Amino acid sequence: MTNIDDLLPSNDSGKINKTDKTIGILGWVILLIGFIVFIFESWSLQNTINNNKYWLIGTSIGVVIFAGIMIFFKIKYPSVFVEKARRNSVLWCYFAGPIILVLGTMGFIDTTFANSQIECKDFIITEKNIGNADRYGITHDYWIHCTNNGEEVVLQIGKPSWDKLKENGTVKLYLKKGYFGSEYVTSFQLPNQ
Repeated sequence: MTNIDDLLPSNDSGKINKTDKTIGILGWVILLIGFIVFIFESWSLQNTINNNKYWLIGTSIGVVIFAGIMIFFKIKYPSVFVEKARRNSVLWCYFAGPIILVLGTMGFIDTTFANSQIECKDFIITEKNIGNADRYGITHDYWIHCTNNGEEVVLQIGKPSWDKLKENGTVKLYLKKGYFGSEYVTSFQLPNQ
């Protein structure tokens, strides 16, 4: 079985190339920016109807960017792969960074440039879930799975709302059409409100 060390042999000579160090630091910066963008925009991906398409497209674009960067580094700066610790951090940061940055950016663009018209649809609650309890036995995550004519969405809601909803009951979801064409949930209304 071939491992990464066979493809990119290590030569830890102790010499630090300034360009290689900069490339390593830049990878961590891209990863950090990606995390920040993703944290602020992950709700829009989560609340998108049939959101598997976004995850697949965003991840695919991120992997293509990663492959392009790695090919460029292998041709232009092959010494970045010489030191094992730097090679591992470069591979990790330039793999994960673009993926989460693309996903977060897609969520931002989709909601920022969304259609202003809001549509209301009744969804059937197919399942209610509770997240894992913390170390004190307290659960903070309450989820509902909703469907409407093949459209699916999973929403995290507060406990008071979760308690009022029943499986196979209905909930009104207010939807906007995002820039990329999919609908996302802006708010919901409990029955009899």
